[in-house]
Amino acid sequence: MKIADLQPTPIVDPGRRPPVLLRAVEVSGRWRGATVAVAWLAFAAGEIGRWVWRERDPRARGRRLRELLERLGGVWIKVGQLLSLRVDLFDPALCDELTALQDRAHGFPGELARERIEADLGVAIDRVFASFELQPIAAASIGQVHRGRLLDGRWVAVKVRRPFIEDALQHELALVGRLFGALDRLGVAPFMRWRNMRWELGTMLTEELDYRREASALERLRATLNPRGMYVPAVHRELCSERVLTMEFVSGVLLSDYIAVRRSDPERAREWNAQNRVDPRRIVNRFTLSILRQILEDNLYHGDLHPGNIVLLRDSRVALLDFGAVGFTERDYLDRVRLFLHAMGTQEYERAADLALLMSSSLPNIDLAPARAEVVRALHAWGRRTDVRSLPYPEKSVDAVNVAITRIFFKHRITFEWAFLRIRRALATMDATALHLHPDADHAELTRRYFAKATQRAIRAHVRRRKATGRSARAGNEDVVRQVGELADLAVQIERRRLAVARATVTGGARIVTLSAAWARLLATACASAGVLLLAAQHGPPWAQAAARFVTGGLVDRAPAADWQMWLALSALGVLAARTAAGVRAGFTAAATSDGHGL
Repeated sequence: MKIADLQPTPIVDPGRRPPVLLRAVEVSGRWRGATVAVAWLAFAAGEIGRWVWRERDPRARGRRLRELLERLGGVWIKVGQLLSLRVDLFDPALCDELTALQDRAHGFPGELARERIEADLGVAIDRVFASFELQPIAAASIGQVHRGRLLDGRWVAVKVRRPFIEDALQHELALVGRLFGALDRLGVAPFMRWRNMRWELGTMLTEELDYRREASALERLRATLNPRGMYVPAVHRELCSERVLTMEFVSGVLLSDYIAVRRSDPERAREWNAQNRVDPRRIVNRFTLSILRQILEDNLYHGDLHPGNIVLLRDSRVALLDFGAVGFTERDYLDRVRLFLHAMGTQEYERAADLALLMSSSLPNIDLAPARAEVVRALHAWGRRTDVRSLPYPEKSVDAVNVAITRIFFKHRITFEWAFLRIRRALATMDATALHLHPDADHAELTRRYFAKATQRAIRAHVRRRKATGRSARAGNEDVVRQVGELADLAVQIERRRLAVARATVTGGARIVTLSAAWARLLATACASAGVLLLAAQHGPPWAQAAARFVTGGLVDRAPAADWQMWLALSALGVLAARTAAGVRAGFTAAATSDGHGL
């Protein structure tokens, strides 16, 4: 993809943009803590007064909180971004306002940026740049961006870290840490997991302060996304350091500008689409499939794709900006997320509810059946809404059902891991983009399309490995086996969690019967799994035989040889026994619990 061939016509006049205001660099003063405390006390007093006078609009409250956080800047912007993830604790309208947080700040003098660049690169700036614009084109709390032209004529964007920002952020991070520690000790909103939030905040700041991390993320995402029609700017490694990041300058139309024009002058937006061969529907499809693939296959995704970080190009192509918030997930947890989204896309809502419980950070010692039943109902309701084209998009979006599940969990004192909340934010951003570009997009259908394509890619990759050396084929089989083994492990974990609930909620003779039925179901499930593995080992194709041996550590080779009908019968009997045990357990649990719900 040649970016020069994809540069579109402008949709707004660049000269009408207000310049970044400059301000002398300020070292964090000794009174900063007092200033922050007074600001928060004033905010709290105002909100209490509005509550007394019954002014309880959550969106208005979110807007005031967002404005406060933007005034405080720095760490507090990151605090707001983390709070925006907690749709289980706050009204979704308030979280939407916090999602719109803009990290805009006054710039610092360009001479200081020039000095920092020369100090880090160890060379005079005119030995590198044919021209360098001292006026920044964008500024945030951590750094600002300048435009420059290299000696070979290429235009670049140079991000420079703000002077003294390290000490200022560490000072404020300590302040936030003390605040969160006090809230944790006082038992205020324990489900916020304040200490974990402090860790998340520190991790975010550490990653964003070191531009070498961002340069690495840029290079990795460029390698995966550019072949798929999404452009990531090139990095000039020789012009990068911990405090300076130099990358290719991308010219295009910011999605935020396009959205503004589409709202104010729809006809002009349609003309621009025609001139530049831009199809909003195609962009949404490509964007949705890409972000799912980034999260679920690449395990490396852009976590902050708001409209200001998306550039529209010709031919329905897009470019991405600002890679300070690139995320990844632990592989075991990612597999659960993948299975959960797949179950949603294929309308396996009972299975999706079980997987949602497995993605929680902790489960209370309560009967989980009511929570699970509510999640299943919410998923069914969402599935029905996705088929109604006349409904507003926010009611049938992927984020809508994720928010519903999160709030159901909170009601039952269940919380998701931060890892899922970060992924939810990326998916919510995807939804917001679709809302502006193509409100009629069917994300349930797009999710099904993604998993169909992902399955095809997995099959093709497996075939390629089989055609390679024997060692490579074995490596490919190991991937398949790992996934099969993890599926079985997830099933066992679900049963174990339900078994733990049974111990806490069922008493007397019913408890003994229920526990026995639960263990019987586990044993029956194991028998069914053994039958499948033995069938694969003795009568399956070579790759299935290798997979079965790998999963069992070679134990299948010790089993006596038998016809395939025997192992199939063992599997069928195991499934039947598991279903019977589940029915017995459900019946006794319903009789023993006051609300009549089963496990």
